[in-house]
Amino acid sequence: MGLKNKAAVAVTGALTAGAFVTLAGAIPAGAATYGTEQSGAGNVFGVGSHSAIVGSSPHGANIAFTRSVHGRTVVFQTGRNGCVTDTHGGLVVENCNGGAAQRFTEVGWGPAVALQNQASRDYVQDNGRGRAVTAVRVRPGRHGQVNFTQAQLWKWIDVNQGRGNGGGQGGGRGGHNPPPPVKHGTWTATRQISDHPDSGAAGDDWADDNITRTATIKLVGTAPLSDCGAGAAHCYAYTGTLSDKGTFTTIKGNLAPNQSGPYTGTKELATVRGTMNGGGDVTFYASSDHPDASLVKSVNNHGVPATGDFTTTDWVEQFFPAGTTFGAGPDLGPYSWSYATIGLHPGQHWTDSTGNGDGNRPTDGNITG
Repeated sequence: MGLKNKAAVAVTGALTAGAFVTLAGAIPAGAATYGTEQSGAGNVFGVGSHSAIVGSSPHGANIAFTRSVHGRTVVFQTGRNGCVTDTHGGLVVENCNGGAAQRFTEVGWGPAVALQNQASRDYVQDNGRGRAVTAVRVRPGRHGQVNFTQAQLWKWIDVNQGRGNGGGQGGGRGGHNPPPPVKHGTWTATRQISDHPDSGAAGDDWADDNITRTATIKLVGTAPLSDCGAGAAHCYAYTGTLSDKGTFTTIKGNLAPNQSGPYTGTKELATVRGTMNGGGDVTFYASSDHPDASLVKSVNNHGVPATGDFTTTDWVEQFFPAGTTFGAGPDLGPYSWSYATIGLHPGQHWTDSTGNGDGNRPTDGNITG
């Protein structure tokens, strides 16, 4: 179990909404598909003053780009030799040089994905209409999952090439739509996890869990080789679920799981027991299309944090034989685990989920013994 934290980013360098300029050199006739990236917040890439990339209306000027796609890597180009480049001040158009700062990796699959710059490793973020589009750090939580806001999820849309304006219909990901389904089946394994330390908001292990976990994975279809990492000869997309049911025992003297507001500094006052249940969805890529549920093992963690494929996020990797590669690794979410004490009056409840601030808000309850 555990919590995840979304990155808090200070946005600077605002530009005026009308500060668009025309790049020197029109987009050449006969170039590849013209379009622009649109965030979940509704704004699109536009070229503003000093060649900065700014949030623009889908019907605004200077929003037409071309892009080249190689696996999960994309490069955005405009004008005769201008490429979208990640700099310390935000995204700008600079002369194309093939460098990592001008390459972006599409993270996830489907109509909207995150764009991670290959030089800074930061994620592209829409900061509002007329404001600089920047790349920001988004830190994974203890589950290993990265939470993206709508301003950090992007889709490619068509635009009018002649004037560089006029939003079109969503154009998908240029070959990265969800892969076609293949009929390779579903695999399920139910196993025991014993003496599993459960961490809270402050990082303290506030309880030990004993869990019955049911993991199910499903092969969705083929995927680009790059999704499975260097050297992969084949690549497949999977979805899955984790379903947990069990008990917990608090660790007296350690910090309670919720450390927000009035709970700051609160510790476990006694050793109490309770029930826990929940789970989450997982998506991942694997270089093998031959999962085997018998490979999944029960584990006793002996009160030590799990590592490798015994962690919650990577648990599904156990289904695969040695030598299987998983690219960037599984993504866990949404998820939710709920806890309730036994024998206390009144009872105590706490929920750790993607929908409630990871259990670290004053209204999320707490377990204090």
